[in-house]
Amino acid sequence: MDDNGQNPGRRRSHRKLWIALAVVVVLVMGGSLYLVLSGSILEKRLADLRAEGYPTSFAELVEYNKLPERVENAAGIYEEAFYSLVPPGDANVPVFFGGRPLPGKGEPLPEAMAQAISKCLDDNEKCLGLLRDAGSIEHCRYAWDYTATMLPNVREVKQCARLLELAAVFSAHEGDGGAAVGFIKDGLRLADSLEGEPFLINHIVRSGCIGASWAGLEQVLNVTSLTDEQLKDLRESLARTLESIDLAKVMVTELCCTIECFSDPAMLPGLGRVTTLMNVPIIGKRGLLDSLDFMGDCIEAAKLEGTERRARFSEIEKEVEDLPFFHVVIKMLPSAMSTVGVIDLRIQGSLRLSQAAIAVERYRLAKGELPARLEELAGEYLEAVPIDPFDDKPIKYKRTEPGYVLWSVGEDGKDNGGVERDRKKKDQPWDITFVVTR
Repeated sequence: MDDNGQNPGRRRSHRKLWIALAVVVVLVMGGSLYLVLSGSILEKRLADLRAEGYPTSFAELVEYNKLPERVENAAGIYEEAFYSLVPPGDANVPVFFGGRPLPGKGEPLPEAMAQAISKCLDDNEKCLGLLRDAGSIEHCRYAWDYTATMLPNVREVKQCARLLELAAVFSAHEGDGGAAVGFIKDGLRLADSLEGEPFLINHIVRSGCIGASWAGLEQVLNVTSLTDEQLKDLRESLARTLESIDLAKVMVTELCCTIECFSDPAMLPGLGRVTTLMNVPIIGKRGLLDSLDFMGDCIEAAKLEGTERRARFSEIEKEVEDLPFFHVVIKMLPSAMSTVGVIDLRIQGSLRLSQAAIAVERYRLAKGELPARLEELAGEYLEAVPIDPFDDKPIKYKRTEPGYVLWSVGEDGKDNGGVERDRKKKDQPWDITFVVTR
């Protein structure tokens, strides 16, 4: 004991307790102050977003995506088509999930395959008619619960896109170019019905539908020669679809979904620790602020073109990786923005290749031969040679014997001379190609 009769060990223990209490008080006060400040910052950020016209809740998103009053809506007819779809039960039906591939470009349909396709199309006569009726209506907006974050009937949408591709190819093999053109246009209109639907996942579904129409057009041009009027009709449909692709607008609605997910982390199933951290007030608020920054950068990046867009998306993801540990939520949230950006550019490139192919076919009809260079098409058949979004240069073209190849260098940025993708040889370099062999 000391001169005052106190135990030095107990005095030190009391001192440590007071220090610990002081630390706790400081942390609580600091945390409370951070919550107040971050809450004020969040409210201002959300108010600024609303002032820019961006939705910040699902209720606002409903208004943001609402069609004008007294506008006819194709959604009901499309949904009736989805419900009437009869999936093929014959493995000889190509293109559908699990079905056989189509024969090589320009090759005739095997008899068993032709019969199976014919029956599939007969079984889906009602569905095809409804898809045609719906496609004749300019506007479409599906009614669904945005908390599901994915459009209902997605499987049926994809299958209808494949059905229309199949109908176009079969019509071409039957020598009915007019019917083939009609089905390709129906496929593009089906894809365009998803134009106003929010969230990245629905944009990816739309990209798949466009891809089915593009693949169908390639097959059709390998089988039959279309008239100039039919080709011009396709050109207008392709232009309308290409002009309507707006990744920045999709990012705006994805931002709304992000905000709602922080309000209810249960909307992100399967993320375990991330959703737990999002429920911690201080960490959750920091995560939402980081996510607003991230999505804001992505919206601006989506407004860029070609290689500049890809580079910016890569920079944004690297910036997130370099954030310190306190930004743990944004670092742990999965991000596919670069991938979505590539998918979007790939669809743009495919549509531009299709536009060039239409121009080549019109030139062939008028001149009786293929052009030596795409520059010969500029002016009369093309406003200008389309730009490859993967290298910011004109798309490539060469004549073959017979036919021709149009190509984009694709995401690796390397020109491989128009090599088609071989899914059996995954290591082989390839380009995004549009090949006609007649």
